[in-house]
Amino acid sequence: MVDNQSAIAISKNAVFHGKTKHFKLKFYFVLEAVQSKDVNLAYCSSQDQLADILTKPLGTISPRRSVEHWSAMQQTTSILSSSSMSHLGIVSSIFTKAAEYTISAIINHVKYLSNHQQNVETLKEQAEKLKDARDRVQHSVDAAQRNGEEIERDVNNWMSAVDRKIPQQVEKVMQDEEKAKKKCFIGLCPNFWTRYKHSLKAAEKAKAVAELLEQGKFDGVSYPVPLQNITVPPVKGYEDFESRTLVLNEIMEALEDDSVSVIGVHGMGGIGKTTLVKEIATKVKDKLFDSVVIATVTQTIDIEKIQNRIAELLGLKFEEQSTDVKALRLRERLKKEKRVLVVLDDVWGKVDIEEVGIHLGDEHKGCKLLLTSRELNVLSNGMDAQKHFSIRLLNEKEAWDLFKKKAGDCVESCDLKPTAMEVAKKCAGLSIAIATVAGALRNKRLFEWKNALRELERPSSSNFTGITAAYSAIEWSFNYLESEEVKLTFLLCCVIGHNGLVEKLMRYTVGLGLFGGVNTIEEARNNVLIVVTNLKASSLLLDSYDGEHFDIHDVVWDVALAIASRDYHMLVLRDHVPMEWSDKEKMNSWRRISLTCPPIIAELAKELDCSGLSFFHMTHYGSVEIPPDFFKRIESLRVLDLPHGPSFSYPRESINLPESINHLINLRMLCLRGCLVKDITIIGELKNLEILDLAFSGIKELPKKIAQLSRLRLLDLSGCRAVKIIPPNVLSSLSKLEELYMEGSFAEWENEGVVGNERRNARLDELNNLSRLTTLHVNIPNVQMIPKHGFIETLDRYKILVGDYPEVEWYSKYEYSRTLKLKIYKNISSSNGVKMLLKRSEDLYLDLKGLEGIKSVLAELNNGQEFLNLKRVDVIIRMEEYSTTSKPVPLFNKQTSLWISNLRRLIINGYGNLEHLLSPSVARRLEQLQCIEIADCKCLREIIFTKEILEEEEREDVICFPRLNSLRMDYLRNLIFFCSGNYNIEFPLLKELEIEDCLKLEEFISESNTESGMHTLFNEKLGNDDNLQVEKCEDDISVGTMAAAKIKQSCKTEFAKLKQEVSKQKKTKQSKSSEQN
Repeated sequence: MVDNQSAIAISKNAVFHGKTKHFKLKFYFVLEAVQSKDVNLAYCSSQDQLADILTKPLGTISPRRSVEHWSAMQQTTSILSSSSMSHLGIVSSIFTKAAEYTISAIINHVKYLSNHQQNVETLKEQAEKLKDARDRVQHSVDAAQRNGEEIERDVNNWMSAVDRKIPQQVEKVMQDEEKAKKKCFIGLCPNFWTRYKHSLKAAEKAKAVAELLEQGKFDGVSYPVPLQNITVPPVKGYEDFESRTLVLNEIMEALEDDSVSVIGVHGMGGIGKTTLVKEIATKVKDKLFDSVVIATVTQTIDIEKIQNRIAELLGLKFEEQSTDVKALRLRERLKKEKRVLVVLDDVWGKVDIEEVGIHLGDEHKGCKLLLTSRELNVLSNGMDAQKHFSIRLLNEKEAWDLFKKKAGDCVESCDLKPTAMEVAKKCAGLSIAIATVAGALRNKRLFEWKNALRELERPSSSNFTGITAAYSAIEWSFNYLESEEVKLTFLLCCVIGHNGLVEKLMRYTVGLGLFGGVNTIEEARNNVLIVVTNLKASSLLLDSYDGEHFDIHDVVWDVALAIASRDYHMLVLRDHVPMEWSDKEKMNSWRRISLTCPPIIAELAKELDCSGLSFFHMTHYGSVEIPPDFFKRIESLRVLDLPHGPSFSYPRESINLPESINHLINLRMLCLRGCLVKDITIIGELKNLEILDLAFSGIKELPKKIAQLSRLRLLDLSGCRAVKIIPPNVLSSLSKLEELYMEGSFAEWENEGVVGNERRNARLDELNNLSRLTTLHVNIPNVQMIPKHGFIETLDRYKILVGDYPEVEWYSKYEYSRTLKLKIYKNISSSNGVKMLLKRSEDLYLDLKGLEGIKSVLAELNNGQEFLNLKRVDVIIRMEEYSTTSKPVPLFNKQTSLWISNLRRLIINGYGNLEHLLSPSVARRLEQLQCIEIADCKCLREIIFTKEILEEEEREDVICFPRLNSLRMDYLRNLIFFCSGNYNIEFPLLKELEIEDCLKLEEFISESNTESGMHTLFNEKLGNDDNLQVEKCEDDISVGTMAAAKIKQSCKTEFAKLKQEVSKQKKTKQSKSSEQN
């Protein structure tokens, strides 16, 4: 109520007047409040203005009004006087407190006005601290991802909150700062109301940022990903003979006996101990034991190697270096397994299992130990086996049955059978001998069989007392190999040893020039693969864990090394045997030398006097100093392999290449894998070099002199993380280069715009000069750097990663030889190089971020052309900034080509305006799809949308996802159905279903499609795996209204049905299994 009409007029129309210039600035606050309609001024006459009694002298007020005011006050006093003193105290207290709270609130609001600049500065400081904290967490996340670890959910949520909410809000407050600085009333005074509101917002946002800062103090950001469902690989070569079945059943009974914790299996080498215990491991997994781990011990007992193998199988990652601390960690990890079987294969002496970290008996009653050894004494005395079982030779019938299986049905022919049976008898019932001889004679003619029998009757080496039949059989199989080149290739396999890499074997053969008529590296690789396949067929080599590796039986290995030493002048030392460096005659007799024992390497001679040496391999551990003149007298050397030993066993220390290396004028293959070499400039003098392997070495720069290696055909820089400089024109000078490996290595490619003296590094277009380049593994920073033409057209094998990928991505297992991984944020319409790679790739991984990148790539894929080479596609779509009002970009349309049928993984995150994902016809084509993850798509209502397109498509009742095993949907606030149409949705292999924070989800599948939507999802077409997980997290759902409460209850009811149905099906499956048993 205001009795001054001029004041009211000024508040409505701020007209400048000479008298108003004397107004204090604080009075303009009323003007702003009126203009923003926070205050309404109404006129009242001075006679009715009650405030005058407190603000004006009594004389200026009319007598009548004074009396009335006085009477009113007197009546109030009278009322108060009639109350008790206690009432007066209460009233007084109430008014005092009310005043305090009122004044306190006013002061707080006034502070927002007076502390405006301070609040804004605080917000800026807090925002900067939050950015630094976000960067620190991101660094930890990147490091964890490089190690293949899983990021904690709260870390991801925190980072999303920082990225999605705070920057936009803070930026808005910063933008409003300019408005708050503007003045009002013709620029004469600040805009107090705007400043007040701005200060209040800044304070609130600063508080929110401070809370995020506090939440971002993580003890750790990740955890190691455990191996899911640790399985024992299928056993190859196990034969269900009666003699083996009896022993197997006895061992199974011992494993079921709670009083027995250590069981041993013994028998001569090659008799089948390893095959038998692996078969047992397969049978007891998930029945008697929750987990089964197998580690090979071998003659040289390496506690750390055993620890690492067991830890790897259990998903345990060691951060410690010492074996005693690792033992403690391994013991605690094993205790987490209620029932665990540890198999130690090929035990030659006493192994302190507690030193490994294996504890039995009262400390871990659920842990049992199964051992294999050639010696009974090792089991009973050294390892304290409570029960032990002997594997005997096969009887005559079993041996003949196995021989027939390996040699083929031809042995049953009348003319061949007598000789074949005699040959089988010479194998003396030893499985390995039978397998090698029968495999070598498979489909051979009669005279070849008779020749084999004659050779097998010759005396065998005295070095194999007790298994002379095995030695004779293996030696004969070796002699029967088709050529000296193949024999020498097999002996090189023995240099490499267990789980050898075929690629390494190929590089050896190229360096030695073993095979004539081989013109390219790829031809050499194919040739070696054929040889390895034939060696496996003859049982001289074994399968390893993948097609890129091979393995070898210990008995075969021993025989081969004996043959290599006796007949091929090859010295392979695995154990510490005194090296006779001074015996010149003996040293000159060696043609190939392999040293892997650290004590021997520590005793290197000053000069290696082996004039005819062509192959030298030395695995060094820790630091090793090669004498300067060590290679001075071996100009004949063609292969030099100096790899560093396993990094988990010994620290890597830098080494110097000896000056005498420049005397190796005939060197064809040089390997310094894993070495921390200080300077490799001298390598540029090795003009005949064809293969240079510097993988995982510590080099920081590729010297300019490498350009002199004009005959170089293969350059391997894989994992050279320190390499930041490759001078211009070095790569382009290697005109004969066929294969270039740079994964996890150099990525500092210069842009095309950098010319002349400004250039510091190589450019990608330099590879256009390499007309023979057929294999390329490379990391390219961005898609715009890919050349439009040139080397891309000649590539037969490639692994190209475009964008910033963590190191772990490079060493992931890829199925196909032409792999392309793209992170695209911009339009690729002008990049012909990318389009060509897309069309030629077999394995395609797309990480699309931003509207332009998504539009351009999908337009390229959905243009109606077929991508005939594609065999696998993974798609990740991310949108950080999006508009829910713009027209959505359809991911799949009618022109979607056959590439969709090869889609394996589909991840969509933050696609705000996406309303539906798949049409029924597209969904039916997802025959290879294994994983779907959809998150933060605010407009998505249905995954399979049918309402508007039913009439356009041919009607089919079933939509099946035949390979889908994981389905995750998160933060889909408008999702109502997975599919609302009248379809039967089938998931035959579904193992994991996770739905979180989908507030409007009414039904997973509409009940209109059948009598029960649950019946459709969980019918006989549901995954039969017992590991199916159905999860629903309700913690993040806030219930603020009755409607929300009903939605939440609906979700709970729905997922209760899901879980109930899963449980019901598992019980039915178990019941059927019991009935069959």
